[in-house]
Amino acid sequence: MSICRNLVEKGDLWWISTDRIADIRRLLAQPDTVRQRFAEVILHDGIALKKIRYQKFADYIRKPFRSQARRELLAARWMREHGIETPTVYGYGLTLSLFGTYESLLLMEEIPTIGTGLEILPHLGTRDRKVFLERIRRDVALFLRHNTLHKDAHYGNILVREDLTPVWIDNDIRPVRSPKDIGRFLRKLVTTDLLTEEERAWFFRSLPLPNTETGTEKEMYRFDRERNID
Repeated sequence: MSICRNLVEKGDLWWISTDRIADIRRLLAQPDTVRQRFAEVILHDGIALKKIRYQKFADYIRKPFRSQARRELLAARWMREHGIETPTVYGYGLTLSLFGTYESLLLMEEIPTIGTGLEILPHLGTRDRKVFLERIRRDVALFLRHNTLHKDAHYGNILVREDLTPVWIDNDIRPVRSPKDIGRFLRKLVTTDLLTEEERAWFFRSLPLPNTETGTEKEMYRFDRERNID
């Protein structure tokens, strides 16, 4: 763990959970590779750095314990433990400055891909399309078997390896509390115009129904305690 000054913006102050400060500084010297609504991502030499901006007033209140980067780190570790492919996260950073553009930083593995599901799915042939959707459905079933949902599940947040393995990104998970939660989780994956009516019916068939009385919050904090994330 380290305290760093002048890391992202002039005069800022950061708490960093990893000793890979040199990698963070090296990536910050590179131009942004991907611009998202509330973040910029820099990809360089097999490493990715996500700079997460404040989204709403609540982001100021909930730090340091529930910053976006920390939630993504916990979610990624839970997902990898349960067999869902996502980049390895090396550490995160939290701003200690009262004012600034960025709330947190996330240092992670850069995975070679051919694009996002949103970009790739419309161009897949029948066989490859079935393979890819079967793998997405497998991951969704794993989430639901563990009473868990991905809070921003859509094909733009699923990268695709050359072998059509889906890689989930922008991860933030929470327990399934009601059947309506399942509908919200599946909406952008199944009811999207990217899928045919036949594919939608197939996707829903035999998906496990989770027990909404339990969830994953305790598991996430177990990770926190056992792996000394703070």
